[in-house]
Amino acid sequence: CDWSSDVCSSDLKFSDTAKHQAESAISQMSGYCGVATPLNEKGTAFAPNAKVTRDYATAALTRTITCVQSEAKATN
Repeated sequence: CDWSSDVCSSDLKFSDTAKHQAESAISQMSGYCGVATPLNEKGTAFAPNAKVTRDYATAALTRTITCVQSEAKATN
């Protein structure tokens, strides 16, 4: 997945989300415009129990908004 693009081709498999209560949601959101990305945008660790930082939250929200806007334009 290229984090600079709007769309990821498939859900990512993170090395640390197996059997986590949010595993399914994290996986889905990784494939939805790359909303869920590896910790520090590198590697395969998601760190599902780590505190969210403002920069990560901003990036995830921006990706979500951009994706929703792109989908809305495509349906009009």
